[in-house]
Amino acid sequence: MTSAKSPAQGRKKTSLRAIKRSLGSREKPMYESTGVVEASVNTVRKLLTDVSEGEAGKHNAVLLHDPSGDKVTLKGGPNRFSLPYGSAEVDREKGSFAEMGNWWYKGIFTAEPHPKGARLVLRVYNHAAKFRMFVPLTQFGLAACATEAMDKALQRITAATGLRTYRER
Repeated sequence: MTSAKSPAQGRKKTSLRAIKRSLGSREKPMYESTGVVEASVNTVRKLLTDVSEGEAGKHNAVLLHDPSGDKVTLKGGPNRFSLPYGSAEVDREKGSFAEMGNWWYKGIFTAEPHPKGARLVLRVYNHAAKFRMFVPLTQFGLAACATEAMDKALQRITAATGLRTYRER
């Protein structure tokens, strides 16, 4: 006997708190995920901000470089770049890298001190200029968005540098 799954089964839940945050200030993150890079904070900040016009790779825009996927070419600079699917911003003074996509998504990576090196933090914000109230409608199934993005970022850092990385639980 086979059983059919209902459409709701297997969907990742989205917290009510994240939905409420999406309606609020642009200053409060909706989602957050952290990982550890076993390297100094300054080394990780340099990885985040080593971004220039051209193709993403091991020495340029490491977080956008997917060795097994499509190539990403950055245009513009030195602090704001256009991407095939959105844009990216680099704040070298703060040591942060932000990626914007769709009409509402802004994910900002930063590095903070950690006993084993640096804590890589991803905070996802609703940066929609208009129709902020519709963002919660897009949130169902996206609760794991930040966690998946963090996993990819850590994998890309390890592939590019050989540094040991892992996600904090």
